[in-house]
Amino acid sequence: ISIIYLFNYHIIRSSPLQSAEYLIEVEQAAIDKEAYLKTVADRVDESNVVALLTSNDINAGANLFQANCVACHGKYGEGTVGPNLTDNYWLHGGGIKSIFKTIKYGVPAKGMIAWQAQFKPGEMQQLASFIISLQGSNPAGAKAAQGDLYINSINAKKSAINDSTAHDSAATAEPKVTPY
Repeated sequence: ISIIYLFNYHIIRSSPLQSAEYLIEVEQAAIDKEAYLKTVADRVDESNVVALLTSNDINAGANLFQANCVACHGKYGEGTVGPNLTDNYWLHGGGIKSIFKTIKYGVPAKGMIAWQAQFKPGEMQQLASFIISLQGSNPAGAKAAQGDLYINSINAKKSAINDSTAHDSAATAEPKVTPY
């Protein structure tokens, strides 16, 4: 058996050694992981959505916004027919989950269509992440605040630095979840 092993693995090398076999398996696992992660992006919904923080995702969301949302929300999110998206006041909730849900199902009573038929879940996540990035940008000619005040944990920290009377927003804000 040892002669067959020696001949097979070391002389004619018809089978890889353990270390080479391990490297082959690691490469295949990386390929499988990448394929899996591509399918996971489309399993996002309002219950598990998290804000995306990479510039690629924000830019993709910005492109979707410019192509589909500027007619009602303005070029900079300042609001025209639709509400201002740059302040801390929201008609349908200001956290990532609420924004995603509003994009997905729309607000038919106010003229906003449901975008779930036009956008994939990953695209809606990118768009919602871009909208969150608009908060605090204060564009010129912004529409007056509408809805309820929503302070997320990032804005609460900024407020605490600038205003010693900042309110604790932990009770109303969604927890910050960092994507993996």
